[in-house]
Amino acid sequence: MHLYLAIKYHPDGQNRALIEALSATLSAAGHRSTCVFRDIEQWGAKELPPAALMRHSFRAIDAADLVLLEFSEKGVGLGIEAGYAHSQGKPVVVIARAGSEISTTLQGIAQQIFFYDTLEDLADLPWPATVAQPTAVAWPYAVRSVERLFDLLEGLSGEALNWRPFPTASTLFALATHIVGNIEETIWGVVCGQPVQRQRDAEFQAVGNDIAAVRDRWQQLRARIDAALATMSAADLAQPRQHPRRGTMSSNEIFVVVARHAAEHLAQAEMTAEMFRSFSS
Repeated sequence: MHLYLAIKYHPDGQNRALIEALSATLSAAGHRSTCVFRDIEQWGAKELPPAALMRHSFRAIDAADLVLLEFSEKGVGLGIEAGYAHSQGKPVVVIARAGSEISTTLQGIAQQIFFYDTLEDLADLPWPATVAQPTAVAWPYAVRSVERLFDLLEGLSGEALNWRPFPTASTLFALATHIVGNIEETIWGVVCGQPVQRQRDAEFQAVGNDIAAVRDRWQQLRARIDAALATMSAADLAQPRQHPRRGTMSSNEIFVVVARHAAEHLAQAEMTAEMFRSFSS
């Protein structure tokens, strides 16, 4: 497994011994690790500015299977890395010295939290099945965003659902229709191999005075996808598939794209709903 090792950055390299020991422990357990301070910054030799270093971090997180966050010592950069990984559907596992304090936010983001007394305690971490198979992590993130969207729209009037902040913007009803359509096409259609006929452009023109029918459609679709995924192996999900707009991708990558897409439109919907409340008050 390829791990992104996130640990508090010290320009003087005072935690170099810890990074090297963690890397050796992970390697002995069969895991490959990337640490930006070690691999990109080269123990401070390059003296990259913080913004450049963070860009390298994001690219490395994108390439990793999961983020292993060493949180015995807190740091702003660690929070940024954890938040970015979470937004991209990457699993986050936190490790920390026994007695370390883990924030409520990080507890909510982390897939697992392990406390250790010595590095030997980390040699045989009981990685959960959802970490070993990243798809199982990305799908719940997508589900969570969609459920939050429908909770946001529940009980809104037709005026609110069909309001546009400006003529070319999407309505809340259209956003909900579009998100469900995207998941049906890419997950049910591409990953699960089921026939789907989608009219993507029409989704942005969808109109309705009650969100219940769209939510029912989503719940039925989610149940079908869950049932199909239960029959698929890791090998099935690793097979290359043809995304309708992004080319050849594995199912794992498609799930991450879908989770990110749902999160982006959830944020758009939250802003639209807030703007409607402001303009109508």
